[in-house]
Amino acid sequence: MTLQEVLISIGGGAGAVGLIVRALRSPKTRAMLSRFVSNSVLDLSEAIKSLQSVVEAQGDSIEWLRQELSSTKIELEAARAQLVKTEALAIENAALRARVADLEAQVHKLEEELKRRRGGRPKSSE
Repeated sequence: MTLQEVLISIGGGAGAVGLIVRALRSPKTRAMLSRFVSNSVLDLSEAIKSLQSVVEAQGDSIEWLRQELSSTKIELEAARAQLVKTEALAIENAALRARVADLEAQVHKLEEELKRRRGGRPKSSE
């Protein structure tokens, strides 16, 4: 019986495990595996750093949006208050315009009545 037949009769799984164990004992294989793992770890840490910077940027962006929202709400409230004042002034101005128009009409009417009662006579100088 050959060595190959012995390995096959023992089982392929046991032979594969044996080969892996032997490979791990080899300094060349260990060095290669170490480089592979360290490169993978470095790549993974770079990916994590990138994700962290993206998350931080989004956090900063969200905080900026919150601040903008807050300041815009304050500005909106101030504008609404000013609008209410302006509307009150507009109503007051409209009432004053109506009163001025009434007074002008009344003055005109009184002037006409005065002219009619005088009858166009010159003023007497006393």
